Order: sequence, then C-alpha cells, then structure tokens
Amino acid sequence: MRKYIQIVLWLGIASTFLSCNTRTVHEPPPSVELLATDANFSIGRRIVRIPLVAIASINFPRSKAAVLCENKSDEFCNLSLDEIREKQPIPISVKALDISVNDYSYLQDAQTDTYISMPELCPMLSQQWAKEICLNRGSPVFGEYLRSFTLMNSDYLKYADISWIGNTKKSAGELVRELELEIGQPQRVCPNEENGQPSSLCVATLKLDNDLLAVWIVTRSQGLRGLTKDSEAIQTLVELWTDDATDGNEVS
Repeated sequence: MRKYIQIVLWLGIASTFLSCNTRTVHEPPPSVELLATDANFSIGRRIVRIPLVAIASINFPRSKAAVLCENKSDEFCNLSLDEIREKQPIPISVKALDISVNDYSYLQDAQTDTYISMPELCPMLSQQWAKEICLNRGSPVFGEYLRSFTLMNSDYLKYADISWIGNTKKSAGELVRELELEIGQPQRVCPNEENGQPSSLCVATLKLDNDLLAVWIVTRSQGLRGLTKDSEAIQTLVELWTDDATDGNEVS
C-alpha cells in the first residue's frame, strides 16, 4: 500500500513538473533598433525600402514577408525579421508584404493580445513618412481610413488565398481574382455573409502596374471618396519607397 501511494505521489509530481515545463514560450518582442532598420525588397518590378516596423507592427510575430519556400514552386513561407536583416542590403525577392501605415509607436503582439509602447522608436526612423506615422499616435496620415494593406506580386493570387473577412462565402483572394482590374483604377467588392446578410467589410484593390497589386479592407459605408483617397495614398507611398530605395545608387 505504501509503495502504491509513493507511485501515485511520484506520478502527480511528474505530471506537475511536465505541465510547468510545457507552457507556451512566447517569442520576445524585437528591439527598437531592429524595428528601425530599413529593409530592401524586390517585388514585381520594383525595389522598395521600408522600416521593419512597418511589417512587424501587424500582429507580431505573424508578420508577413512571403517568399517561395525552398525546393517548392507553389508554396509560400514567411521570413522572420532577423532573416530579413541578415540578407540586407541586397533586396529580398518577395511575393507579398503585409504593411502597416498606422502608429509605429506601438507594437501589436498577437501572442499576448497586447500593445507594447515604444515611443523611443520614432526619432530612430530614417524616413520622414515613417516618422510622421509614428508621431501621429494613431491618427490617419495617409488616406482616409487606411491602416494597412498587402502589396503583392500579381501572380501571388494564383497560389495564395488571402482571407481577411470572416463568415463570408468567398475569401478575399477569390473576390479579387474575379475582378477585371485596370492600372490606376481602384475597385472594391462587398460580399455577403454566409447567412446571406451583407458584410460590413469590403475588399479593395488597386492595380499599380502589370506586376503589382495592393489589397486592403474598407467598410461598406466608406464611399468612393474614401476609396479614392486610400488608393492615392498607396500610390504615393509606393513611389516614396521606390524613390528612396534607388536614391544614391545604394541598392544594386
């Protein structure tokens, strides 16, 4: 009997030990020095330069810089911030970038569903547009309600099914593929929920050139004026990033 009790006690202690040592390990937030680092990306026919905070501040560490997986022609993998930094200054060829243009003084941590304040980042940013976003503390700097968008190679939609709108019959990727896009002409499509009711969110897209698309989310109530302002803001930003990346022949 005593031996049985000892075994039960040992199993209980072992179970407690194992449970304590199988807790979810969260990835630590990146340093402000890393977030302030500019990175060069090749996407479509363009080379763009943006600070890493523009990628990381969207649901870190689920940030997206999508590249084709090694030895696989139709699957995509996401690069970590450290992997991106290690490859610099050579432009990294990517198929898609999720880019935030909203309040860089906070980092949204998807692991803990919290926001990490980092106001010290603002003066460390090298590009003026990024400093304005950081210092504006959440107020829109570009567009009407633009907070983020995905910049993608046009063939990315052939393989990837981007899906940002819940409870709808079709994903955002399917909706965009059905559109007849013209360069410089923004469009939006507002799907229905699975229950047949109109979704409050719509998918907006802008064809920047034959190889490059921007896709983002707008509200159904946002009219043509807002869609136009957002698309103009995206065009302005992409041109800024492209000019900055090629200025001074810093990128070969």
